[in-house]
Amino acid sequence: MGCVPYPRLPMYWRAGTKLGLICNIMSRDRFLTLRNALHVVEGDSAPDSEKGNVLWKVQPMIDKVKDICNKLERVPGFYSIDEQMIPFTGRCKLRQVVKNKPRPVGLKNFVMTTSEGLMLDFAIYEGAKTMFGESNLGLGPSVILSLAKSIPPGSCVYHDRYFTTVPLIEEMEKLNLHSTGTIMQNRIPDRATIKFKKDSAMRRGECQQFVCEPTVLVKWKDNKSVLLASNCTGASHTTSVKRWDKTSNSEEIRRL
Repeated sequence: MGCVPYPRLPMYWRAGTKLGLICNIMSRDRFLTLRNALHVVEGDSAPDSEKGNVLWKVQPMIDKVKDICNKLERVPGFYSIDEQMIPFTGRCKLRQVVKNKPRPVGLKNFVMTTSEGLMLDFAIYEGAKTMFGESNLGLGPSVILSLAKSIPPGSCVYHDRYFTTVPLIEEMEKLNLHSTGTIMQNRIPDRATIKFKKDSAMRRGECQQFVCEPTVLVKWKDNKSVLLASNCTGASHTTSVKRWDKTSNSEEIRRL
């Protein structure tokens, strides 16, 4: 079902959309009965030490999926680390609401994928007690460093501003990993020295950068400005793209 997703579960058994690999093996009602009564761990036999984990009832299944993901081949290339939501509206201490997500209600999950979207590793967020190796750098950077341990040296890792800090970029450089991500203004150290132009003073497509080895900080203006931190790319790596302009209908600008 994960390989051939349908918007509605009954469609796997419905005439015209049914899949023989599923409907010929198990009826719809039997599948729903098994799904509703599925237990991964017997509550009576589980030791008290395991019950301290909020996810102890499904932890064996989580570990099995992680083991399979960790066996997938990793080659030097392009990788992405981001957060996703596991949709869930039932009762769970870890359930939260993250606005602007396609499915905002559920469990937060940090995921590492290839450039094709293949998941290679993940870590479910379990609240403030969630521990990663480099916790002194903060939650976001520690997630990146933890999930990136299995990435081959020389690869490029991309992440968004939730994770990006200058210390993270420096740590990734020590691991011989190229790291690039958008960054928040308040995470730029020594802002008294690093002063970017105001948005009103920049033309569309204009770039400005500051370099402090191994980190490059770039500000790029499109409709709005974007701040970027990297240890492998800067304002010199640009391409030309067409953008809509209300006066001339279209214009060509530089894009990072």
